[in-house]
Amino acid sequence: MSAKYTPRRPRENRLCPQCGGTFSVQAARPKTFCTVACRQTSTTRIVRVCPVCGHNFLAKPSVVAVGRGIFCSNPCYRTSTRRPTVPCLECGTPIVSYGARKFCSRRCAGAYQARGTLEGFWRRVRKTDDCWEYTGLRDRDGYGLFPRNNKHVPAHVIAWELTYGPPPTGLESLHGCDNPPCVRPHPSHVHFGTHAENMAEAAARNRFRTGPSWRAAHRACIKLTPDDVRAIRTRYATGGISFLQLALEYAVGKSTIESLLKRKTWADID
Repeated sequence: MSAKYTPRRPRENRLCPQCGGTFSVQAARPKTFCTVACRQTSTTRIVRVCPVCGHNFLAKPSVVAVGRGIFCSNPCYRTSTRRPTVPCLECGTPIVSYGARKFCSRRCAGAYQARGTLEGFWRRVRKTDDCWEYTGLRDRDGYGLFPRNNKHVPAHVIAWELTYGPPPTGLESLHGCDNPPCVRPHPSHVHFGTHAENMAEAAARNRFRTGPSWRAAHRACIKLTPDDVRAIRTRYATGGISFLQLALEYAVGKSTIESLLKRKTWADID
C-alpha cells in the first residue's frame, strides 16, 4: 500500500523592502522581510535612546504609543525603578527615600526636632500686651500642644522650659489668666502650684467635664438653661400642671421633666 501523497504548497519570490534582496517563500505565508535582521532594522521601527545606559534601540510604534519602549533591556528598567539614596538629616546615614522620608529612625527625627524647638515654638506664638496665645495645635479644652520627641507636650510647659528651664518637680501648671491658649511664663498668666490649688481653680471656673451645669454651658444640644430648670420646679411645686404640659411647653421629652424634678439630672441647680 503506497503512502498518501501530499502536494507541495506553491512558492513565490518576493522582494525584501529593507535590503532589496529576493527570497523565496510559500505563497500563503505573510512574510515581508528576508531575514530577522532586516525585520529588526526596518524603517517601521522607531529609534529610541535608553535613559539609563544611553544606547540606541528599536521599538515598535504600537509599543511607544502606549507609553512603553522606554528602556533597552530589563536590567536598565530595574535600575531606573530603584529608590534614591539620601542622607539622614540628623546623623547622615544613607537611607532609601520613600517619598518624604528624611530620617533613618525615630530617634534621629526626635533629636532633629528638639534642636529646632526654640525657633519652631515661638513662631507659633502670637504675643500681645496681655496674653501670648499659641496658634498651633490645641486640644479640646483649648490648651496648646507642641510636638516633641514624637509626643505632644503642653505648649505652656514648653514656654516655661525655654524661659526658665525645667518646671518644678511635683507641681502642676496653672493659668492665672484663665485663657487656655496663653503660654506667657508670668505669675499672672502661667505659673506652677500644687494639685489641690489646680483642682480648686478648675472647680471655681467650672472646668470639670461633669455635672449638668457644665453641660448646659458647653453643649449646644441642651435645650434647658438653669433658669428654666428653676422655673419648672417652682411651677410644678405650686401645682396645677403636669409633666406632659411642661414637656410640651419647653419642647423636651416627658422623661426629661421627670428626671429634673426628681433631681436625677440638674442636681446642682437649686
